[in-house]
Amino acid sequence: MDTRRREPRYPVRDHGFVLSDNDVWPAVIHNVSRSGLRLESEYRLTPGSQVSISLKDLVVCGTVQCCEAANGLFTAGISISRMTA
Repeated sequence: MDTRRREPRYPVRDHGFVLSDNDVWPAVIHNVSRSGLRLESEYRLTPGSQVSISLKDLVVCGTVQCCEAANGLFTAGISISRMTA
């Protein structure tokens, strides 16, 4: 675990959708913790922006902390503010 992390991250591979500024696009969630997640998508997310991630029967709302280009995709870290079923 990265020493900067406050809590453990758990690997997952869940498909979902990012909802931001009236746009919707597919994403893959790669890891989760109680307070955050890391996702990969074809679109760059702006740090500081608010997003919702729709996963099966759950919607996760949060703030984009970082977004980096990697292998033709974008990897973003999201700080979770709330989850609703």
